[in-house]
Amino acid sequence: TTCTEHVDADANGKCDNCDAAVEPDEGGNGTASSIELVKNGAATFTIVSTEDTSIDIGKPFSNFIKTLNDCISESNVTSVFEHIEAKGTEIIIGNVATRGDKFKEDNASPYEYGYEGWSIKIVDNNIHVLAGSAGAYKDALKYLEETVFGINDATDSIDNITMTAEQQKTEQQTEFDVNVKIGDTPLSEYVFAINSGDSTAIKAINAVRSQLFKRTGAYLKTVVSSKLAEGQKAIWVETLTLNGDRSTPEGARIYVENGNLHIESEFKNKLEELVYDYLIGTVAESKKSNFTISSSLNEPKDVRNIYYAEFGAVGDGKTDDFFAIKACHDYANEWGHTANADGPSKNYYIGNYLGNNDPKTSIIVQTDTNWHGCTFTWDDSAVDIGTPCWASPIFSIAPSKAAYSVPKSQRPTGFLEKGSTSLGDWKPGVECLVYIANSNERHYIRYGINNNNGASQHEILHVYADGTVDPMTPLQWDYETITSMNVYPIDTTPILITGGDGDQRTTVKTIFNGNRSIYEYYMRNFQITRSNVTFQNIDHIVEGEIHPDKGGTGTPYTGFTQVTYAHNVTVQNMLIHNLQGYKLETDERNGMGTYEINASYANNILYKNVIQDVFFNEDGSVSYEGLMGTNYCKNLAFDGNFICSFDAHCGVYNGTIKNSTIEHLNFIGDGLITVENTTLYLDGSKTAIQLRSDYGATWRGDLYMKDVDLKYQVSRANEYKWKYSVVSAGWTNHSFGYTCYLPQDIYLENVNMLGFDVKVDEITKQRDETITEVNEKEIYLFTSSLYSYTTVNLADPKANMAGFTNDWVECTCATRPLTDFYNYDPDNHDESIKNIKQYFNDTDGDGRCNNSIYSENGGSVWCWGYRKCICDTFEDADKNYFCDTCKGFEERVPTHVNANPYIGTKTVTVINKDTENPLKVVWPETEQFDELNVTVDGVLIIENGEKKEN
Repeated sequence: TTCTEHVDADANGKCDNCDAAVEPDEGGNGTASSIELVKNGAATFTIVSTEDTSIDIGKPFSNFIKTLNDCISESNVTSVFEHIEAKGTEIIIGNVATRGDKFKEDNASPYEYGYEGWSIKIVDNNIHVLAGSAGAYKDALKYLEETVFGINDATDSIDNITMTAEQQKTEQQTEFDVNVKIGDTPLSEYVFAINSGDSTAIKAINAVRSQLFKRTGAYLKTVVSSKLAEGQKAIWVETLTLNGDRSTPEGARIYVENGNLHIESEFKNKLEELVYDYLIGTVAESKKSNFTISSSLNEPKDVRNIYYAEFGAVGDGKTDDFFAIKACHDYANEWGHTANADGPSKNYYIGNYLGNNDPKTSIIVQTDTNWHGCTFTWDDSAVDIGTPCWASPIFSIAPSKAAYSVPKSQRPTGFLEKGSTSLGDWKPGVECLVYIANSNERHYIRYGINNNNGASQHEILHVYADGTVDPMTPLQWDYETITSMNVYPIDTTPILITGGDGDQRTTVKTIFNGNRSIYEYYMRNFQITRSNVTFQNIDHIVEGEIHPDKGGTGTPYTGFTQVTYAHNVTVQNMLIHNLQGYKLETDERNGMGTYEINASYANNILYKNVIQDVFFNEDGSVSYEGLMGTNYCKNLAFDGNFICSFDAHCGVYNGTIKNSTIEHLNFIGDGLITVENTTLYLDGSKTAIQLRSDYGATWRGDLYMKDVDLKYQVSRANEYKWKYSVVSAGWTNHSFGYTCYLPQDIYLENVNMLGFDVKVDEITKQRDETITEVNEKEIYLFTSSLYSYTTVNLADPKANMAGFTNDWVECTCATRPLTDFYNYDPDNHDESIKNIKQYFNDTDGDGRCNNSIYSENGGSVWCWGYRKCICDTFEDADKNYFCDTCKGFEERVPTHVNANPYIGTKTVTVINKDTENPLKVVWPETEQFDELNVTVDGVLIIENGEKKEN
């Protein structure tokens, strides 16, 4: 039977009674024609909302309920939230998902009405109130109150209210600030697309959605990428992993691809700002009635950079900006930003920022940094020795992962052979530097005035994640066991620390400390403990330094730059200061090393285009001041430097100097010494390569020199009758803890001796150097001190060393005061002798001091009694070791064994392009070189003053 009035309550398009098709105007999607709300003074409805809706509407919402309760006297009007069950008629305010499926967002979105629009509809005996904003909801509630319930200022009570279909109302917003398209597609056809789990993108979208809707009338839903419909247009909002290759150097990009708009940032903390600035600031607030985002849009956005001023730095050269700069870098480290100074006009003062009691702290740098040509003033005169700032690096370029110690149970076991690139089955899982040590062996037992007891056998290795040792860092020693092992994970993403872009440079001005001349070291510097760092475009100047000859004092510096436990570091384009040397105030014999360049336990370190501010003295001669000190490094290199020294202490492995001008080269260690296309001034150390005698004058490896000019000042060389050598290696009968070596294979190609005259203009101080001699002076292959033992085989550890006058070294036992050893009191003869002899104790007569082996205070193994008397001439007719006149003390203990076995060079190859005027080389004549294999091409050889044929 056909119904006379169709009803389609479930909105399935069919009559509920007769199954006939129902047209929309017949059933209205189940919309009732009227709905009773108040009967005989009692409410027949409940108000339902979401928590957010009620909060957004706020006071108008609560006032609406209060007004209804005031006017409906017989029953309270209550409100419930969407998750609370309600019965009967409901006034549903907002898009309540659990109510009225026929009117959910898919069918009736509140955003269809616009930001200012709203809708009140009767659906299935309920009233749905939807609006585009909190303000529009207020308008809708006002309509309900005044028009539906008929409440005005004069209303006291309501007895019966029925809402009719005619009272339904929709206010549609038709005017918007801007009509937006992306290419040819309206913005309203887009959704926001995100990757699953990207909470940063969700936050950024939520911050712009309502504002974008308000301005454009387009409310865009958020869809996870995996649920995007095919062909759906999207605005992609994404955070990306930081690009190590700097493919997006500004840190973010906005572009259109295949009709989709992409907003991408490498920095989570900048994504929200980026999305808001573009979609709202650029698009929605464009002040245009129509705005089209070009289909070819491709704009990088600078969100990488943050600035010191944003964190309170003043840069006036007076205000201490340490903590403001530190705050900027701390923020940059957390989020991955580039930290920036605020331009070349800024001078950032850093003084005694910690006071005297605070713990040490530094500015930690872990991201790209650009100082844009600014100035830093480091006021060391304000910092006393012993205060925290004195021993704190100002900038610490630090790794992201902490080092750790490997437990004994996890260390490699078994014998590890020198030259090996394997640590057995041990695998770190990450690329790293590894420190290994065997405390049962000691090396570098230093000889001389700065003697010490050496150190445990140890070194660093560059190790890959699978445990493979880099062939450039093989084991330098044999290891019977490993007693300690530390791992330093490597940051593989490079960072750049620069004083500015292009030729722009930053100046660091140090106000000299002027403190006491004691053996302590200021560490106010740039400390680099992170791998894969380029540090560049820095000039260092020093103010307030007074030369010692004019009464100046000063505490030495550990280094303006200090590289430690780091791999692959380049320091380039830097001007460094030639610091004065100072004598120890307690012992003027002892000059303290003070440094601009310092490196320890580092691998693959390059110093490039480093210039020394004072290379020549006022008279035109070469300045001879140490600027560099390194220990336990591997693969250390100079390229393009103009600097007085290359100084590699304590076991460097591979040292390279190219395209440079240098005063002298110091080496101890093994591997390959390479000197190429370089000028070496010889007058300071009289040698090209100095193997430091205080560490045994040893190089267990080869020497390669090509296209090298060895320069000397003719007038000084003639006046002092200086002799020059290719290698300086003074032998001493002292146990350094290892067998010592001369370079095994020496290769010299196009090495020339150049004598020069120099004049200095009195007014301009311009230095004019003229070459006047080319290969006219001979050069010794080795210094004469090495091969003075013509009857002794130094390679034989059992060689009888008795009878030689220069094979004695100081006894440096732990408890011996210098006054006890050097001063003899004639009035207290017996006690003086007792004091002296108790320290030098040789019970077995082998010349070894029993007391001084590995003493805590640094003791030499070989000892001697120092000759000391107050007479002009020491005479000891009765052979009792005392001066017959003043009773001054003399003691010599014969040394019968060779404490320092020394292996000589095996081959020498010399090639000179100038065959008409070749380099004159004087070869050693001693027995230890009898088997020397010499290859000569176009070189004039002089032996004992006689010309030898090739």
